[in-house]
Amino acid sequence: MVTIVVQAFLLILGVWLHMPRSIGLIAFPFAWLFMAAVRYLKRMYVESKSKPSEHAPHAVVYGAGFLGNTLVTQMLQDKDSPYLPVAIIDDDPAKKHLRISSVPVAGNLTDLPAVLRRERAQVLIIAMADPDPELMHRIREELGDAQVRILTAPPLKDMFGASARRALDLRDIRLEDIVGHRPVDINVEGIARYLTDKRVLVTGAGGSIGSELCRQITHFAPRELIMLDRDESNVQATQISITGRGLLDGPDTVLADIRDEEALRRIFRQRRPQVVFHAAALKHVSLLEQYPDEAWKTNVLGSRNVLQAAAEVGVEVFVNVSTDKGPTPPRCWATPSGWPRR
Repeated sequence: MVTIVVQAFLLILGVWLHMPRSIGLIAFPFAWLFMAAVRYLKRMYVESKSKPSEHAPHAVVYGAGFLGNTLVTQMLQDKDSPYLPVAIIDDDPAKKHLRISSVPVAGNLTDLPAVLRRERAQVLIIAMADPDPELMHRIREELGDAQVRILTAPPLKDMFGASARRALDLRDIRLEDIVGHRPVDINVEGIARYLTDKRVLVTGAGGSIGSELCRQITHFAPRELIMLDRDESNVQATQISITGRGLLDGPDTVLADIRDEEALRRIFRQRRPQVVFHAAALKHVSLLEQYPDEAWKTNVLGSRNVLQAAAEVGVEVFVNVSTDKGPTPPRCWATPSGWPRR
């Protein structure tokens, strides 16, 4: 716009001022370069005043995507940032030699150890919203014995808005980041609504999962907790862990096998449970591959018996419990996993 105005001015008054009409076109690129230089120098000055101290621990950022870009920019614009980003690592070849806020993309994952040594970095920041456990394991292997602190970025929702200040609330990696089992946030109020003052029955109450379920359920004050198992010693151990006594003389313990359809129906008709946790199952894969008939009888037919008995008495909530154990792919054996759960 400025060039157009100047050119129009020269076309009209250039003759009387003895100025060449082409001067506007010649001056434009020089004026543009001058303005760009002024803005660049101003930005460099502002960034130098706002970026972290040179004495802050040097950090290498893994990930040059949107999250990494945002994180690097925020660290450089916060003079109170605990870390100074000095290099970025990314496995995308197209991003090699790219610069984000003057911080270079120095290579890919295989270059990580060399970059850390060259930049004298004490911190590695994983700039990914939900890093894959396999990737985390590869990073750990690449680092070897390097004494580097590994941090992960906060969730993407915390990088903006009112929570923007939390963007630098980095945390150390945890075991579940590498193994892949993430903790689940439990809705305690929701659980209490369907356990408190209810008749609750747990199958497999003497097992490792069933016994822990029974112990946790007691915290929600059920009207009645019915612990069902086919092994008297195991259910006694569960009773002792809850009540401190193991006399097995009360209505809270029931000795029964989920394979016995008629016995199971009779127990359900007598006790009328409102909530059922089905944790009775055979779980050792290697043994059950040798005896698939036993797996079928307990994990499939037994589960069917529990479901049918629960349906007959109008159970309100049925929770099917299954582990993450699985068979070798070419083989197959029945597990409760996949049965309806609620």
